[in-house]
Order: sequence, then structure tokens, then C-alpha cells
Amino acid sequence: MATVIKRINKLDKSLVTQLFQKANEGNNIAPNPEFYSNAHNIMLVSYTDSIPSGFLWAYILPDLKTPYPAMLLYSIDVFADFQRHGIATKLITELKHLAKVNDCRKMFVPTSKSNQPAMNLYEKTGGKAENDDDIIFTYSKETLGS
Repeated sequence: MATVIKRINKLDKSLVTQLFQKANEGNNIAPNPEFYSNAHNIMLVSYTDSIPSGFLWAYILPDLKTPYPAMLLYSIDVFADFQRHGIATKLITELKHLAKVNDCRKMFVPTSKSNQPAMNLYEKTGGKAENDDDIIFTYSKETLGS
């Protein structure tokens, strides 16, 4: 199986809907076209034998403490039929390349310790857990207030 990674630079609503549906992220997808107009927003899609097999999205963020940006890998999914073929590794390898090209000095990704496949992937691709007690709190629309 031949896999290629492509960066998506403009909204293809049917592709994005298909990707999120295959990742079991729901059917009510309303992709934001502005995401693609910002060069610091990244969507990579893997194609295996010309079929979408996975994707990730990430952000290049300014760093307050240094003049160099950081890369946030926000989410990565490889579809069930394509798992365990190195596709996630290829997606992260391409994202690491984009981080380097954009002069990022670090890349980070949130995950849960209980997500062992993700933990293994991030360690395999060079990620290091800075400590073992990180917790991410999220604020939903309802808890953000008016």
C-alpha cells in the first residue's frame, strides 16, 4: 500500500465531511472556510492507494517567551482499515517537517495517559512527556458565559 501525505489549503467540504464521518466525529460537520485562509492552520490528509486513510490538523502558534513559534498538533485520526501501517507516523513526520520549515522550536500534543496507542505513537515519533500529571481543562460554550 502506497501512502502519500497532502496538505489541504482550501476547503473541500465533501472531503472534510467524509474525513470526520470516517473518524466517527459525527455527521453535523460545518467546516470553517477561514481555517484554510490562515497559513498557520494546517490540515494534512493521508491517501493510501488514492483513498483517504487518515488526517490531522494543527496550528502554528506564537510563543510569548521566545520569538519562535510552536506547533500544536490538535488532533490526528487514522481510519480503522488503515491502522497499524505507519500512516500516523507519516502524518506526524510531515507535520514535524512543517514545524521545522516554519522555524518552530517545539511541537506539542495533548493526550490522555490512558490512550496507550497515542502515547506509543508520540514517543515513537520523538515526543517526550514533560511530566506525568498534566490535565487539560476545557470550557464549553455553556461554561464560557455570555
